[in-house]
Amino acid sequence: MEENTLWMDKYKPRKIEELTFHPNQTELLKSLSENSEFPHLIFYGPDGAGKKTRVHCFLAKVYGDGIYKMNTVNKELKLKSRSISYMVTSSNYHLEFCPSDVGNNDKFIISNVIKETSSFAQLDSESQKNFKVIVLLEADKMTKEAQSALRRTMEKYSENCRIIMIVNDLSAIIDPIRSRCFSLRIPAPNAKEIKEVLKKIKKEEGVDMNENQIDSIIEKHGKNVRECITCLQMTSLGNYNNRVYEPEYVNIFNSINKQIMREQSAKSLREIRSLFMELLIHGFRAPYIIYKMTSDIIDDNKIKEDIKKKVIEAGALFDLRAKNGTKDFIHLEAFAAKIMMFIAEDNK
Repeated sequence: MEENTLWMDKYKPRKIEELTFHPNQTELLKSLSENSEFPHLIFYGPDGAGKKTRVHCFLAKVYGDGIYKMNTVNKELKLKSRSISYMVTSSNYHLEFCPSDVGNNDKFIISNVIKETSSFAQLDSESQKNFKVIVLLEADKMTKEAQSALRRTMEKYSENCRIIMIVNDLSAIIDPIRSRCFSLRIPAPNAKEIKEVLKKIKKEEGVDMNENQIDSIIEKHGKNVRECITCLQMTSLGNYNNRVYEPEYVNIFNSINKQIMREQSAKSLREIRSLFMELLIHGFRAPYIIYKMTSDIIDDNKIKEDIKKKVIEAGALFDLRAKNGTKDFIHLEAFAAKIMMFIAEDNK
């Protein structure tokens, strides 16, 4: 293994027997893999809980280690008036892609990919399932039109194709799809389980880090295993003494709320707009940003309780709007403006 390998990839389980969290879900996946047929599946749970890792371990149990021999290619779908480019990662046994990468064009990509994939037979029908597997990443980001197209396509090609969806928010998936799938919840591991993983990696890598730093990593990154492992690696590379590495986006979140509290004006909102853009570029979605902003305000002892209550109510409203809408940026800016209004009214 190369020295510059990311630890979250280096220590990622590759076989279903290597999974340490949630033994009940693991046993269920083993049972599903041993059946000649399994239904369409939805793996749902918080970010960093290990959903994609479990999907790969499940597929490895079904098809063998060949599923990790993947290639990524750029494909093009030609329509009457334009062409749509999209990325697909595939092995000889499955295919995975993120429909939301093409925005509102996802409805065209969904139908085309499933139709194209289902038209080819498996390489070895004696040792493999008689259907192909398509993994849809971040499926809860798909537009409602794309989900409707997916529902129709799932029915049409159900004999030749199985869909596995990875989602954070199950409520964002329309009922007709959920009713056609077996949903498996992957909860975040607890602090004790994450700590065991970090201590194991620390020992394997010979990292000089004390217990307080390990605890601090878990406290700062919650139950997101991926972020905790990344923070562990980055801390090991720098001279942080008793502190731990903090990614740039942590400072961005802090800057947003500080700016809201410091000045409630159009100028301040413009400055916050650029910070939102940075978070979106980092891959954060509006519901999470709204949740984080709300949580930080709740934890701030300097903010009055009546304002906190208003922010919680507004957070719930804009979280719903962001999940049902397609323009994250609009909902974030409206939420920030709403908080500013609460602060300004209280200062009168």
